[in-house]
Amino acid sequence: MDEARARRIAGELHGAAVGGWEVIRYIDHGGSAVVLEATRDGTTAALKLIDPELVEEFGREQQVARIHREQELIGHGHSHLVQIFDADVCSATDYLYVAMELIETPTLTDLVPDFPTDRILPVIEQIASAAQFLEEQHFTHRDIKPDNVSLTQDFKLAKLLDLGVIRPVIKSVDNNGSGNDFLGTTRYSSPEYLMRDGDEESPSGWRALTFYQLGALLHDMIMRRVMFYSIDGPAARLTDAVRYKTPTIANPDVHPRLISLAKSCLHKNWRLRLELVDWRDFSHNPRRLDADQSRQRVLDRIAAQRDLATNPPVAAPARSRRSIVTSIRTHVTNVIHQCCIESGTFPPIEINEQGDPQEPWLTLQTGPSPQHALTEALNIGFAIEILDEVGLYIRIRAVSALGDLVRDASSPELLEIFSGDLASPDLYPELQSYLFLAFDCAQRQATCHDSNVLAVELR
Repeated sequence: MDEARARRIAGELHGAAVGGWEVIRYIDHGGSAVVLEATRDGTTAALKLIDPELVEEFGREQQVARIHREQELIGHGHSHLVQIFDADVCSATDYLYVAMELIETPTLTDLVPDFPTDRILPVIEQIASAAQFLEEQHFTHRDIKPDNVSLTQDFKLAKLLDLGVIRPVIKSVDNNGSGNDFLGTTRYSSPEYLMRDGDEESPSGWRALTFYQLGALLHDMIMRRVMFYSIDGPAARLTDAVRYKTPTIANPDVHPRLISLAKSCLHKNWRLRLELVDWRDFSHNPRRLDADQSRQRVLDRIAAQRDLATNPPVAAPARSRRSIVTSIRTHVTNVIHQCCIESGTFPPIEINEQGDPQEPWLTLQTGPSPQHALTEALNIGFAIEILDEVGLYIRIRAVSALGDLVRDASSPELLEIFSGDLASPDLYPELQSYLFLAFDCAQRQATCHDSNVLAVELR
């Protein structure tokens, strides 16, 4: 729908009622609808009228089904999702309409060029919570992009807009996805959705698309420019970029975890994307561990023990090294050593390397060390799973125990502490945080139930 046609419809309906909503003025238009300000019973709304030509072109039944999906969200509001007041077919005018919350704040597109880095996490958390809410209602948005995110000028309140192309996350008669019937925005669509070579008819397939689009929002806020900003036309160039080009994401003022999350969300392989990302990663309290309190408790106990010490420090045990099987295991081993040495608070450690190249296992052993307030030996097992050999994406899970530790990669007591690129700057702080939390539990003798496994909690 072009602007001239949209304004003509607005002029024809001025002062008239559509579904009981009295039209006041023209607000905006899009490719498929005109948006008007309207009131009913003291409530002001943004009234979206579906273009009659679109209804005729794609079929009335399909367009009515889309309206009814939005209708299902009436009364199921979320603080970061545009609120739906009414959705139906007007018996008087025959227009398909949706009346929704009137929001006149800027969009993320307007604010991206000067986006403050300290607001990236709060904003992505709000939009992700809205997308997760839709999933819980058994819907997927399909068109999350900066134009569909409203944001107050102070960057405090974000809302996800435009529910016109939501669809059930389970298989339905609506097969619009790509090809000639593609619904969405090419620049912000995942490769598998664009080319119909994923599993978009399953809940996990739709979640993969949502994670990709959330990653695209992160990209724009971090880089302060749109995805594939240097590519405009022709359309084939943009399609090729979505399929094959990995956008650069770097900003020294942004926390490395957010950069790592954006890269994981934008991974071209949708199955690996789901391995690397889950809903918790968009939260203020994700798997990312905050070890400040544990660090301070460890330091305090060590200081107290030094005041009481009468014997010289225990000599460092010999560090046995098994032959290096893979570069991944070697790299992780070196990072663990670096974490312990640079902290200046851990007793001498020994790392044993076990397992086969595809599923390496590392065991860190340390203590007992009275001057470190560690009365028993501490063993920490790290199970390393290689998710992508080419891109060197890995997942690390860990378990800690006082005394003997049984090596079992299928143990339910293993906690995931990192997933992402081996070269990610987030690997070091994730490992060090877990080490401090485990050491804290060991000093406190905090074990699970009657076992010797430490009750390390990530939250």
